[in-house]
Amino acid sequence: KKLKELSSILNINVEARISIKNLSFLEKQRVMLLSVLFRDPDILLLDHPEICLDASSMPYFIRYIRSLASVGKSVVWVSSNPDVIQSAADRILFLYNGHILKGGEVTPSYVEFTVGNVHIDSFTKLLTTLNLMWSFLDEQRLLVRVMNNPDMLDRFLTMAIRSGAVIENINVSTPNLTDIYLDLCRRARSDENII
Repeated sequence: KKLKELSSILNINVEARISIKNLSFLEKQRVMLLSVLFRDPDILLLDHPEICLDASSMPYFIRYIRSLASVGKSVVWVSSNPDVIQSAADRILFLYNGHILKGGEVTPSYVEFTVGNVHIDSFTKLLTTLNLMWSFLDEQRLLVRVMNNPDMLDRFLTMAIRSGAVIENINVSTPNLTDIYLDLCRRARSDENII
């Protein structure tokens, strides 16, 4: 019964007779995840499990994982997907270069986030606005790309401000960065056409 339930949650439609070597990469990942969940461990470490799950099975998987936590199981879920984190987590830690930047409870506003020296109060909104895909993006690359391109920096700060982001403590060697930021703040508050 438990095997059928987990197979349904993970959307596994594989016959038991099929050799694992004949499965696709994603099917193998799902089978490995199923084998871990079937053992019912007290501590569950998940490293980006959402990568092997399709959109239709994610809500069921999240609900199942939350049910494990509600009965006293410890679940550590590593993810860079803000939607998954917001729906799956009670508490969150942000790591950068092996250091904890911030930790606390997940709230409806989701997160205050620091990327390098840029502080943003709604990183999810900002990424949506910029139309960047999380699967491609890592925050450090974004910052490097932004800071090395004045036009992109202008657009980045503009969209951040329009998204309600609070940007502070900018301390990089890009010339006139403070002036650009202050001008963008002024124009964003006066609703001038910026882009």
